[in-house]
Amino acid sequence: MPDLTEESAPEAALAIAARSPEIVGRRDKRAWLDLFSADARVEDPVGAGAHTGRAALDTFWEVFIAPQRAIVFRPLRDFARGERVVRYARIATVTAVSETTPFEIPAIVEYRVRDSKIAVLRAFWEARLAVTWHLGQGARGVRGLTTHGARTFSALGFSHTLGFSMAMRPRVSRSDAERIAGLLASGSVAEWRGEASG
Repeated sequence: MPDLTEESAPEAALAIAARSPEIVGRRDKRAWLDLFSADARVEDPVGAGAHTGRAALDTFWEVFIAPQRAIVFRPLRDFARGERVVRYARIATVTAVSETTPFEIPAIVEYRVRDSKIAVLRAFWEARLAVTWHLGQGARGVRGLTTHGARTFSALGFSHTLGFSMAMRPRVSRSDAERIAGLLASGSVAEWRGEASG
């Protein structure tokens, strides 16, 4: 693992963060789990509840990653400062519902790296877009949502199932979200920092 010295910390942190979607793409659960600290926390999407610790991340993989046919992460802009990384990306998922029409969504993913391990991963994306897309696929989409809901309830219980429903309620207005995403896409670091701290 890279040594996170003061000079190399942003570059090293970005390299560690970038391994997460790469490993997900090749579907290597063990390697993915090894990226995280023992007490790591994953919120994906933010608002749907946190998954903390290796056992919880193992379950997260089985519930949300393993069932997908393929997941492709296309980074559009990366920012790294110290041991914190923010990546603006589009994520395309091939599901059992429709192999010919991948579900694609914009996302902002924050990583916090500690001792060359990911300590926090927080993914911001609109959960309701995923539901709307599935409903648009007709009966297969509805069955997919039902299957996913049953799988989530069985593995994670009522609170996480309810949490995903709560995540469908945006906590940031669409206009504010689009403005922040626009700053990320433009690469204006100074403006983005001002927006984030404002």
